[in-house]
Amino acid sequence: MSYSDNKKTNKQSGFTLIELTFVVLIFGLMVAMFLPVYNLYVSNQAEQTTQENTDLIVGEITEFLTVHGRYPCPAPPAVDRNDDDYGRESNECELEAIALGTCDASTNDPTSGICIETSQNADSTVERIIIGAVPFRELNIQESESYDGYSNKLTYAVTEILTKPDQYQPELGGIRILDPNGEDLDDDFGIHFIVYSHGENSLGAYNSNGIQIACATDSAEELENCYGTGGNAQFQIALRSNNFADDNEYDDVAAFIATDDIPHFALMGESDDIEFMSGDEEGRLGMLLPDGIESTPEQELDVGGNVRAQDAVESNQLCTYGNESECFSADLIAGDDPNMECASGFVVRIQNGAVVCDEEVIAQCDAGEIMVGVNPDGTAICQVYNAPECASVEVDLCPTSPGTVTLPVGQDNEYYRANERDLPTKNRYQWYRCRDGSWQPHNSPWGPCDCIEGEELDRDTLGCGECQSGTYDRVRLRTCPSGSEYVTENSTCSCDPLTPCIDTRTDTCDAGFTLVGDERIEERVFECSSTGVPGGWGDWELRAGVGTCECIPEDPDYSTMACSQLAFYLTEIDPDRRIPTVREFDCDSNSYGPRQFDDTAAGVPGSLSGASLYSTAVRDEYCTCNTSLDPQTRQVSCSSLYPGWTGVIDEQRDYNCVDLEWGDYYPVHPDLSSTSSDEEIRDAFCTELPEVVCRWQKGTPMGGTSKTFLGEQEGSVCDCDMDEDDKIDNCHDPLPGGTSAKNYAGCYCG
Repeated sequence: MSYSDNKKTNKQSGFTLIELTFVVLIFGLMVAMFLPVYNLYVSNQAEQTTQENTDLIVGEITEFLTVHGRYPCPAPPAVDRNDDDYGRESNECELEAIALGTCDASTNDPTSGICIETSQNADSTVERIIIGAVPFRELNIQESESYDGYSNKLTYAVTEILTKPDQYQPELGGIRILDPNGEDLDDDFGIHFIVYSHGENSLGAYNSNGIQIACATDSAEELENCYGTGGNAQFQIALRSNNFADDNEYDDVAAFIATDDIPHFALMGESDDIEFMSGDEEGRLGMLLPDGIESTPEQELDVGGNVRAQDAVESNQLCTYGNESECFSADLIAGDDPNMECASGFVVRIQNGAVVCDEEVIAQCDAGEIMVGVNPDGTAICQVYNAPECASVEVDLCPTSPGTVTLPVGQDNEYYRANERDLPTKNRYQWYRCRDGSWQPHNSPWGPCDCIEGEELDRDTLGCGECQSGTYDRVRLRTCPSGSEYVTENSTCSCDPLTPCIDTRTDTCDAGFTLVGDERIEERVFECSSTGVPGGWGDWELRAGVGTCECIPEDPDYSTMACSQLAFYLTEIDPDRRIPTVREFDCDSNSYGPRQFDDTAAGVPGSLSGASLYSTAVRDEYCTCNTSLDPQTRQVSCSSLYPGWTGVIDEQRDYNCVDLEWGDYYPVHPDLSSTSSDEEIRDAFCTELPEVVCRWQKGTPMGGTSKTFLGEQEGSVCDCDMDEDDKIDNCHDPLPGGTSAKNYAGCYCG
């Protein structure tokens, strides 16, 4: 019996466990090879973003100075992102409500997180240095550009007086910056402002939630840049470490502006007039100069073109361009030089440092012409005035939206900036130029016409952070007329109330104290409600049963004091014997106490036991009056004592060692003595002003010449009492030959 087997065999292929092991191993090796490269790329991107944003903000702050004539006030770093003050200038620069050496610890105030540090500049006007965040809304930049590459807010410190309107002076910087060698970058501590990032370790920075990260503990360089209570407005620029994981390594990035970096001009007000802002009396300024000369101008104001002023130009000297030896003193025209006055007639030209006079000067142009110069013979150089005006018109910068801007009447080649901000959804401007009798756009308009409030710009899904599970959407929404803000949506963040999340850190003793006992550990607990709602980290608390910090007392500090340190008029009775002093170390304040008189020093009489350093007994024992003090001098104007006289009286006073005070001022002159009279003092110093002489001044010309001589003669003496009779209907000026005259109407005495 036979049969056949019709069964079919099915085979399936796949990886064995050993093969899978090799696949996972190879994949892990590839990841291990490329992970350092990727981490290096991420780190480089963060550093690049930090440097770019720091440089950008320094440029925007400098531009703000050019437009407004002052620096912006820092923004409060600790306000909520939804607060109206977020990203805007604090009002502390105006109010000065925060005391020196303190910070505002309030929440959601216009000054939250703002600190005031004390300048080391000796000038008392720059005592306050204000520190906070970058006011990105006033600078009209994106919020992200006010952060570093590590998602922390850039810090902005500025000399407070330079933020005040009409008080900006380039020499009033008050910030001190040390280089990597500990040397001052500016000998006068005159840095205007500094913008810096606290680096990858973020120590001292404010994060996006308005919370300041704790400062470094052991790095002196990092601590210099961590602002807070009691700061001294000193910052550090050091060599950056590559070991950013170490909290004690310096990794900050900074940029700053010093006195010499400041532009000399600023646009003032809505009219965009230019104001000269330099306070350096020795500085020189060049305008419109040829290439290569503009960096080294030869005069205080060196102009290689025309100068146009609305009202007046003031100058001490006018020089030939490029030649300082050929200068014309303005005193020759506006001063009191007798060589520049005519006994009669008019000045027609200046020759050899003196005026040339003529009895008659008639230089005028016909109707419709303007005078552009005067010929050597005294005749006018005229030119037809045909520059057309631009009429006032209305322009619409946003045709799709209501609202117009009115351009004023303008002169040829005049510029005007039209701003259209009448609606909350518009922030747009454009320059116009008056040319050929009409206003013409000078460049492309800037700014949006239509802004959709709350428009979503971008959205990121992020993890909820440590001690939490879940995600949330960070959404960036548009704010009008320009800007954006972040909001949180779709949050699933939660925590486990049954599993405490604890963070620890080591607490170190302050300088001057030593640790006794076990290591000091601080801990904090992440707050989580019974329903799993995260509440954030609690306060740091010292763990029980840890070591203590005990003071290391310093030896008393013994020194001597000069008598002049008690009062400037005192000097030592014996030059080799100075006042002994001592100061004791105080463990509570970790510093030395006030200096006191050392009554235990060798040679101190027993009568001075327990005496105060500044007592009369100590002074009389060691000090005597300085009989070689220079007298104090002053000058008194003659006009204040003797009306009708001009000049100054030199006076001085001497120190009286008997009464220990300054004596009365007395005049100093070789021709005077202690018995000189007031008249003798006056005649020694003062000059009597000449009598004022008034003459008839011509009014409006009445037309050509005439055989009739009307009224008083122009230039003749009148009574000077300035009453109604000092104006007459007519006066005349005889022409050469005496047969005809030029008649004028509305003449006056002056």
